[in-house]
Amino acid sequence: MLNPFIVKGYSAKDLFCDREKELEELLQNIYNGVDVTLISIRRMGKTGLIMRTFTELEERFPDRIAIYVDIYSSRCLSDFVKLLAEAILKKFPEKTPIGKQFLELLKSLRPLITYDAITGEPQVSITYQTAVEKEYTLKGLLDFLENKLAELSLLWMSSSRLPNTRKRI
Repeated sequence: MLNPFIVKGYSAKDLFCDREKELEELLQNIYNGVDVTLISIRRMGKTGLIMRTFTELEERFPDRIAIYVDIYSSRCLSDFVKLLAEAILKKFPEKTPIGKQFLELLKSLRPLITYDAITGEPQVSITYQTAVEKEYTLKGLLDFLENKLAELSLLWMSSSRLPNTRKRI
């Protein structure tokens, strides 16, 4: 028998348990446009809850899309921009209409786009000349999400894990 307690990542909604109340609360907050921050010690299921919420959203609203960005490893603005760009490319591959439009935006930022040899997931590296360019790049990414996805009636969500925070969920 397989161990029903997943200790890494999110597997499937069938293995999601004991968080139905939190799931419904998150869904209600999303429906009502309420921002939410999940804070907890490590390994308490925050990512699983977020991924389950995204699955539920996409099942209830198939024309909408949720984007997950794990910013735990970011230590500065350029790290955050890199992770955000990679998450967008992962959700909208370069051959999709939105992916093509996003790549046009990225080309103006002089990126180096590669693909992980093992996972095949996109990796983005952007070179900056000044700190102002970093802020411009982040603004460009966020504007793209806000304008393009709103134009297409898609849902944009960014979720992350925050290091060294403690509060029970």
